[in-house]
Amino acid sequence: MFVLLLMGSFTGLPAPPSFISAELLPLMEHELKVANRRAENADDALAEIAGCFDVT
Repeated sequence: MFVLLLMGSFTGLPAPPSFISAELLPLMEHELKVANRRAENADDALAEIAGCFDVT
């Protein structure tokens, strides 16, 4: 929920003022690392197939 408040513009939600996001961004370091780790570990069958056929 915290990430959606600060990075909501990526999902179409209105973004809070930039100075508030800039002040809260250091507090999101752990959450961003967790989200990145989950994205790296996610199984994406289409990406694996495209990788086999060298599709770029």
